[in-house]
Amino acid sequence: MKKEYANPHDSVGEVQFVFWNDWGEGAKLVFELVDYFKAPVYRKSRGVYVIYYAIARCDYAKLGFKKGDKLLLFISYNAYRYALEKLPAEQKVPCLRKFAEGKNNLMCIERVNSERIRIHSQEVREPTPEHLLEAEKQYALVVKEHGIFQQ
Repeated sequence: MKKEYANPHDSVGEVQFVFWNDWGEGAKLVFELVDYFKAPVYRKSRGVYVIYYAIARCDYAKLGFKKGDKLLLFISYNAYRYALEKLPAEQKVPCLRKFAEGKNNLMCIERVNSERIRIHSQEVREPTPEHLLEAEKQYALVVKEHGIFQQ
């Protein structure tokens, strides 16, 4: 039976935070980013991060999540941008805003070192209504908690 929430704050404890710099070097992780164009950009000190609501599509004991877990994934904006630029056109184009707005993105990502990540694959997927509703709640909570102004 699906759990219903009276308030978006009731679902906060069920989402894990995953920071890209906590992954082990060489670790390949698979995530499904939900409604990824709505992800807020967070600036802290000298760092800039994108905060994605994601669903784990692999197990990773080091960070304590399993396949199917809900995550808030913090990724370095610049590392992610450089990794996207290196993708071949056939992987980039279907994931552009004009083709993929409001959809999910299944990604296999590897942390190369403290400054770089490598995207091995990405693929657009159709989200479920539950995914979109939960992503909207999580993004709103992140924006409110961190005082982020959406553009």
